[in-house]
Amino acid sequence: MVPRFGGRNWTIVSAGLLLIPTIGLAIAVSNPQTPFGVLLLVAALAGLGGGNFASSMANITFFYPAAQKGYALGLNAAGGNLGASVAQFLAPIVITLGAAATLNLPIAGLIWVALFLVAMAGAYFRMDNLSTAKADIAASIPLVGPTPRRVTRAGPPPTHPRPGPFAPPPN
Repeated sequence: MVPRFGGRNWTIVSAGLLLIPTIGLAIAVSNPQTPFGVLLLVAALAGLGGGNFASSMANITFFYPAAQKGYALGLNAAGGNLGASVAQFLAPIVITLGAAATLNLPIAGLIWVALFLVAMAGAYFRMDNLSTAKADIAASIPLVGPTPRRVTRAGPPPTHPRPGPFAPPPN
């Protein structure tokens, strides 16, 4: 998506898409009568965060030469994994502190809305679309083509050098 829409545009759109499951979570958990199917739908929409992360990985590859791409992608992946861990650690704390004497689950979703809006504003004001970002369709075609046929051996199955729980029984 980054080569098609631009890194700046896609970052704004993908951060905005995260508002859907976030606000959906706040609404769904605020009512104890929420049907299980609605909760499943909100959970499925949370997968938009994975798409957001994947598009950030694609966007980074345009900024670094081949020798440094691995380091840059590794740092981005570490930041994404650290962010997920921090979110899982902080959400219960924020719910507890924000609840005072009652259980206030909608805060678990609402604490992220401001951060998503800041990310959207930051992308709008501080990012640029790269005119050089182009998708290499020719290099991608072999990845989606038919899988190669599996080569099978003729003859008896190989024997295992030592007996074990997964070794074939002796003849």
